[in-house]
Amino acid sequence: MTKVYTPIIRKGTSGGVIYYELASTRPDLVLKDLIKITNPEVLPNYELTFFEKMK
Repeated sequence: MTKVYTPIIRKGTSGGVIYYELASTRPDLVLKDLIKITNPEVLPNYELTFFEKMK
């Protein structure tokens, strides 16, 4: 089973993709997302902010 994540699915209240709206100002959250995706045991209670698993 492959795990593919994308930042394109999550949209903000204005309809824009949150990754493109906020990621440049919140690199800490982008890093946390990437850590959660690659090493979920490091941040067990963290919920992804920008990325979402593709179905």
